Amino acid sequence: DDPHPPIPWEQPVLFLDETQRLSFFARRRLWRSKKTLIIATHAEHSKAIRRAGMRCEVVRLEGLTRQKLRAVLEQRLEWATRSPEAPIPWFEDEDLDALIAHLGDDLRAIERHLYDVFQLMKTPERARIIF
Repeated sequence: DDPHPPIPWEQPVLFLDETQRLSFFARRRLWRSKKTLIIATHAEHSKAIRRAGMRCEVVRLEGLTRQKLRAVLEQRLEWATRSPEAPIPWFEDEDLDALIAHLGDDLRAIERHLYDVFQLMKTPERARIIF
């Protein structure tokens, strides 16, 4: 929910995340800038980009499976652990299925939800997912 950081307009190529959070006017300025843009977004901008006369290639990152989600979460938990020998929370298949069923492919929403789950843990245990 923080404000979007300033756009480095002087750069020839702009790598931008969360462009759906930019104002209509900031997005319009981006499309009209004719710069090379690489953006990550949860919103569909291709029509507006093409209307501004730019070419646009859309790559959709979809299809979060239980296996992919498990791999991502376990890796992030390993990176975050204070000791490599320490146990980390784990997930049963039904927990991962519940996350995907309720939050879809939105990995950020899944992580936000898990933050609260982990904050309630006293020791590493099964990360039980309840909605």
